[in-house]
Amino acid sequence: MKTTMLRLFTILLCVAPLSADPLSEAEQHLQAREYAEAVGKLEAIRNNDYAAYLHATALFLGEDFAAAEGAAKAMLKAHPDSRWNLKARFLMARALIEQRKHKQAEAIFAGEAGRIFSTERKQVLAERLIEFADKLSEEPAPGDLDALPPDHAKAHEIYQQVLAMEITRDLRDDILFKTGLAQGKLDRHADAIGTFRKYLAEFDPSW
Repeated sequence: MKTTMLRLFTILLCVAPLSADPLSEAEQHLQAREYAEAVGKLEAIRNNDYAAYLHATALFLGEDFAAAEGAAKAMLKAHPDSRWNLKARFLMARALIEQRKHKQAEAIFAGEAGRIFSTERKQVLAERLIEFADKLSEEPAPGDLDALPPDHAKAHEIYQQVLAMEITRDLRDDILFKTGLAQGKLDRHADAIGTFRKYLAEFDPSW
């Protein structure tokens, strides 16, 4: 009898569904680009800073930028000492950029630039600034009546700020080239020629 009960119990353990971890499921949904499903799982998790950050991320990737901004802001307020706060601030800035709230996004970047960062964090800040500048210099899509005109002057200013930072050689390659393009679009042709000559001397000296 005991043997039969033990076998039955073992079978039940094998076939019974295990209770799933909502956070793990949410991560799986994110990896599968199932953003709405990830949001649903993460909304049920409370008092977890990582889950709150993932919630804002899932909203952003699902292109609900206003909700992503709100979720990131709520996460920062609820978890002021979280190690995910830097990423949450940058995520909020990206959500603001997508909503064309450039002044508010710029204020976040300015605040972060004033902090003392490790080399790794400076690299992340540089990448987010470049993303911002690239957005500013984008030509509006045909038919996008609400689009703002490209701001090449501001993009150029940001590229210059990034060049003054401690960045990798690959990133400097990219930004120096984009600086020359921005100068050309601003009709600063002499500056653009000088920048491209500097670019070639630094990155392709055998040209």
